[in-house]
Amino acid sequence: DIIDQHTTAMEKRSIRIDPKCLHWTPKDWSVRAKW
Repeated sequence: DIIDQHTTAMEKRSIRIDPKCLHWTPKDWSVRAKW
């Protein structure tokens, strides 16, 4: 059960993080650093 919960949590996190990672490019990071 613990492993299942961990895998599901990782999947949910990956889904949330993936789109951000695709949008966040080195240029975006440099712009964000200025802010």
